[in-house]
Amino acid sequence: PILGQAIESLVSAWSNPFSDALAFDALLQSAAHLPKLGRPMDDEVARERLHYAATQAGMAAANAQLGIAHAFALALHEPTGLPYDRLYGILLPFVVEFNFRSARDRFETISGVLASAAGEGGRIDLPLRLRTLLDGLRVPPNLVAAGVDRTALWARRKEIVARLLRSPATLANPRVPSEGEAERLIELFLGGGIAGG
Repeated sequence: PILGQAIESLVSAWSNPFSDALAFDALLQSAAHLPKLGRPMDDEVARERLHYAATQAGMAAANAQLGIAHAFALALHEPTGLPYDRLYGILLPFVVEFNFRSARDRFETISGVLASAAGEGGRIDLPLRLRTLLDGLRVPPNLVAAGVDRTALWARRKEIVARLLRSPATLANPRVPSEGEAERLIELFLGGGIAGG
């Protein structure tokens, strides 16, 4: 969840200059070194940089709070049986799409930082870049692809939404979802689609 913690800290309603400095460096380091995880990890420098990036992202999150990708990952852990970090990876691109209009400037800055780290000019399509990176790390594109039973999870959506809406991370999210929006996000998590609406 290094990248997710850095991104959610940067767009948090509670972000501050201290958390931003930590999160931006974690973002740069993870963008540069996470793709190497898909290959045998004999690169000591990359491992060390990711260790520091994880620590920085955690410190940023502790000072700015996270958002609904984190809150949903916690709420979905028990009903799906999937590990938190796998859930976080699956959910993050959908949450970025959902939040984009509410934190456009921040997401455009993040997009520019990631484009620069990749040696590209301008900005990138952040959700697409996240999906490409996560695919390289063998993270499934949605919950069904991760083996979650759609019908069983959908039957528990009210309980999941209630957990989500009680989380402090939800309050720090740049866009606090309504119950209906949270249910729509669960639909998207189950089968893909675009969450920006």
